[in-house]
Amino acid sequence: MLSDEEQRAAQILFDYLTVRQTPSKADVLIGLGTYHLGAAIKAAELWHAGLAPQIIFSGYRNDRHEKTEAEMLRDEALKLDVPADAILIENQASNTGLNITLSYALAKQHDLLKTNRVIFVHKPYMTRRTLATVEAQWPDPTTDIIVVPTDATLDDFFASDGTDQTIRSMLADYYCVKTYPEKGWQTPQPASPEAEEASRFLISHGHALKIPV
Repeated sequence: MLSDEEQRAAQILFDYLTVRQTPSKADVLIGLGTYHLGAAIKAAELWHAGLAPQIIFSGYRNDRHEKTEAEMLRDEALKLDVPADAILIENQASNTGLNITLSYALAKQHDLLKTNRVIFVHKPYMTRRTLATVEAQWPDPTTDIIVVPTDATLDDFFASDGTDQTIRSMLADYYCVKTYPEKGWQTPQPASPEAEEASRFLISHGHALKIPV
């Protein structure tokens, strides 16, 4: 059970890590590596709204699942009446950088980038990391990039993944946002003293930071 202070700190971190940009008509929607089906739900919603004619789902299979992330997202989108011929999958990417570069290669292979605008969809607390990674690793710097989160709230993630796992994941993503720019893997993001304080508070209260490798 989280204390009120831990809950507030987690919400501050969640809000900092979430980027909310307004979607506009694009060439392709790209749903990035996650087993949270909200990415498929949001991509399907945007597809039905006519914001892009094609969807790419990207993501590999981890040891806990029989299907790849991309396949599970595709299957969910099919249930939401997105036609199969409107969906492409990239199922080799094992990290965010590869999600980006392999999705670009697939979009180019299918000649999708007509107007050179792309909408990326991810769970909320991965959207800042997504934006920073796209800005650093998407091969065409002239592409107009839009990042849209799913509709899930922090409490939704607490309910589905548990508080400890959700906070660990957010701490890891915050670590990446802070440290990956020096490696060239992401662009620098605006600093947030509030998010930094929240991160330190959560770690000091027993929430482990597992540094991504």
